[in-house]
Amino acid sequence: MKINIVGSIFGSSGYDSHTRSLANALYKIADCKLSTQLPQDWMKHVNDAELDMITKTERKEDWNLIISIPHMWQLFTGLGRNMAYVIWEGYECPLSWVEEMLNPKINLILTPSEHTKQAIINTCAKWSIIHSNSDEHLKILEKIRIIPHGHNPKIFYPREKEQNQPFTFFIDKGWARGWKDRGGLSYLIKSYLEEFTLKDNVKLLIKINMSYGTNIQQFMNEIKIENKELPKIEFITQQIPFEKLPEIYKQANVYCMPSLSESFGLGALQAMAMGIPCIANNFGGQIDFINDKNGILLKEGKLKHISDEIIYEGILWKEPNIQELRKQMRWAFENQNTIKEMGKQAEEDSKNWTWDNSAEQIIKAL
Repeated sequence: MKINIVGSIFGSSGYDSHTRSLANALYKIADCKLSTQLPQDWMKHVNDAELDMITKTERKEDWNLIISIPHMWQLFTGLGRNMAYVIWEGYECPLSWVEEMLNPKINLILTPSEHTKQAIINTCAKWSIIHSNSDEHLKILEKIRIIPHGHNPKIFYPREKEQNQPFTFFIDKGWARGWKDRGGLSYLIKSYLEEFTLKDNVKLLIKINMSYGTNIQQFMNEIKIENKELPKIEFITQQIPFEKLPEIYKQANVYCMPSLSESFGLGALQAMAMGIPCIANNFGGQIDFINDKNGILLKEGKLKHISDEIIYEGILWKEPNIQELRKQMRWAFENQNTIKEMGKQAEEDSKNWTWDNSAEQIIKAL
C-alpha cells in the first residue's frame, strides 16, 4: 500500500509532532512518501526513514494522509483516495469546516479522540438545522474513524529520579495568551502559588513551548498572587530536542494539564508512559486514557463560550475550578505513596497508546 503523508514536521507545534511521529510509525508497515515544507538545512534534521520518505519521487498513491486544518485539505487532495485528520478542542468545531468534510474527495475523516468526534457530531447537528434538517451531514458521520495519537516507548519510559528532590508538579505547554490561553497555565500557577508556601517541600516546573510565543512577566503580574511565602517555581523556555524531553519529564512526580480543552493531550500520555500520573481537566481527549485509577480528573468547573479568539469564537471550553485544583494538588503532595501506585498504573495503561498502534489502526481502517 502506497501512502503519501502531507504535513509539517520541522517545527515544535502539535501538528509537527503528530505528523513526524505518525509518519515514522507508518513507514515501518507501509510504502510511505512524505510531502512537507523543507527548511534550508533540512537534511541535518531528519533520520534515515524521513530522508527516504521525503526524497521519494512523485508517484500514484493509493491514499493521501493529510494532517492540517480542514481549510487546507483541498490543496493536498491527490489522485488517490484521501483521508484527513480533524484535530480540534471544544464542544463544537467551526461550522465552516462542514463543507470541507463534505468534500467527496475526502474519503475518511480521522480524529484523535472521542472528544473531537463528538465536536464534529455536535457541529453537524447545528449545520443540519441551519440547512432545514438536511441529512447530507450524515455522509460525514459515516467517514469518521478515531485514530488516537501515541507515544514512542523507546523515548518515553520510566527513569530513575534524583534523590532528595522536592515533590515536583510539571507541565509542558504553551502560554501565549495568559488567562485566555487554552492550556490553562495561569490557572495552574495561581492554584500552586496560593496553595503551597516555602515551608512545603514542593516545586512547580514549567516547560513553555515558545513556538506559540509568551510574555512570562506580564502574565505572572496578571495572576495576582496573595502569598508572602511563595513556593519554588521554575520556567524552562529554551528549545529542547524532542528525544531529550524525558530528561525534563523525569523530574516530575505529577504531570499537570488543567487545559480548558484538548483534542488529545499528548504531553499527559508521554508522562504516563514514564510512570507519572496526571492531574487533568475532565473535558477533552485526555479522558480517553486518563481515569481515576491512573490519575486525577478535575470534575468541577464551568463551560464558557470563547469570544476573543476568531477560530474558537462561540465554542465552549471548560474552565478548571481553582479551588478543586488546589485541593487535588495538596492531596497529591500528602499522598505520595498513592501517587506512586497511580504512576505504575499509568505506565501500564499507556502501553495501549503508541504511535505503532496508531499506524496499525490506520492500515486497518483502509
